[in-house]
Amino acid sequence: MRHSTKSFSKKPTRYRQSLARLAAQLIVERGFNDYHQAKAKALEILCLGKKKNLMPSNQEVYDALKDYQSLYLGEKQISLIRQKQLVADKFMRHLLPFEPHLTGGVLDGTATCQSPIEVHVFSLTHDDVYIHLIDRKFKVQTKNSRYAFDGHHSIHIPCYEINFLDETFRIISFVEKFRPPLCPILRKPMQRLAHKDLNAMLE
Repeated sequence: MRHSTKSFSKKPTRYRQSLARLAAQLIVERGFNDYHQAKAKALEILCLGKKKNLMPSNQEVYDALKDYQSLYLGEKQISLIRQKQLVADKFMRHLLPFEPHLTGGVLDGTATCQSPIEVHVFSLTHDDVYIHLIDRKFKVQTKNSRYAFDGHHSIHIPCYEINFLDETFRIISFVEKFRPPLCPILRKPMQRLAHKDLNAMLE
């Protein structure tokens, strides 16, 4: 069924909501970890490739994701998050010298089966974290992630990826502890949970 350009202009909110819901579904069912890719695929599926003005915001997709997980997954989602948090608790014990903090979807409850577990650590030098992981016989893949602190400028920050108990961990090494970076998805200061607080929450 074809829609005229005029019909789109009259109902932009409806189409943005449909795109947000479909993008959320793609994140859950197809393992998209990148919101932009999920939104672009949703545009393609709904044959709206030339209607990028209808693209939902990341916040709209995030809200749709939470709604989808609550409505269609329910207890299964709660169990998934708890299992990932338990694995995070075990792994973070290896990082205690660097004050590990859990963050991301495993903390806020929106993680999927494919989502990596993100942990922030703090050290005067990034090499200390890398050497610490290597000394403990972890196979480490080194990458760079971009984070912003003020909403205007982003910087490259070392990221170490490892596998532990069938989960992928992304360990981001920061120098400054007291000012969390902005969430790459929502552009708000990232929530963090210290290991001791995570451990207490799981008991």
